Amino acid sequence: LRGSDINDLKELYKKFPYEYISIPCVQSGTNLQEFKLSLGKELADKVEIVSKIDTIDGVQNFEGILEHTSAIIIQRSDLSLEFNPEKLVLA
Repeated sequence: LRGSDINDLKELYKKFPYEYISIPCVQSGTNLQEFKLSLGKELADKVEIVSKIDTIDGVQNFEGILEHTSAIIIQRSDLSLEFNPEKLVLA
């Protein structure tokens, strides 16, 4: 996530404070930590995060992402562009 993405998600969440928010293109647990910090303690404690993994970096950093998220979506169609078909089955 880039700084502008975090700011956009933060503003969207302030307008529509859902219980869950899905974050696309998560590549590491650091992405999620930055997002939670940007929300502030009060908002971060209220929202559950669903992380969408759709890059090789996201797959490689799965454990770190898992530590900071409530749920994970593996976007296999996007991953198919980065992985060989035989490796995609393992992702």
